[in-house]
Amino acid sequence: MEIPIFVVISGSDLYGIPNPSDVYIRGVHILDRELFIKNCLYKSKEGRS
Repeated sequence: MEIPIFVVISGSDLYGIPNPSDVYIRGVHILDRELFIKNCLYKSKEGRS
């Protein structure tokens, strides 16, 4: 499960100019420990081939 800790809207919408093609949602989240470990193991095995 991903737990969001920070989310922000950027682009022209941030300045009050609504433009659907220029809206970005950015954020930071905490990844579940098991998923983090699986992703790290997968990446390390990927580089060995």
